[in-house]
Amino acid sequence: SSFSATILIGGSRAEILAKNIRRTGLNHVVLIPSFPGEGQKLHVSDALLQALRSFGIEGGGASFSPLRLNAEALSFADAFLNKTGWREGKKILAIHPGSGSIAKNWSPRKFAAVADWASARAFVFIISGPARDGREEVLRAIKKSRPFVLDQLPLPHLAAVLAKCTAFL
Repeated sequence: SSFSATILIGGSRAEILAKNIRRTGLNHVVLIPSFPGEGQKLHVSDALLQALRSFGIEGGGASFSPLRLNAEALSFADAFLNKTGWREGKKILAIHPGSGSIAKNWSPRKFAAVADWASARAFVFIISGPARDGREEVLRAIKKSRPFVLDQLPLPHLAAVLAKCTAFL
């Protein structure tokens, strides 16, 4: 091997990769967790940079600026929210029942219970994407709330609507 060491950033399965790398003859394999430790209030990127610094590896001085939504997306959000009857100052709860895997999703009954509880306090939106995400099951389980459905919005439009939300579930 032409490498003297390997740094792996990953979760619990990174150990399997580390083991396979060691079998190639590279014995110096360092594992860095891909997320901050329990209870640490640290952004993932800062936690990774901190871990790399402990090995003497400094970042290139990159600076990150916040993402900005374009004017068209912001106009869409305002127009969309006006159509729903929402008024400035009213709270909004956005619920996205999907995760990419039905097996990892929370029970539709629980999402529905939150939507019903929140409907007396806020506008409720259900977010749905192209994958089967449990939206229909949640809508069927809702008893009181009449949520607006955000179905497969372009990402900038969805981000602009979410920027107006009080809470996201």
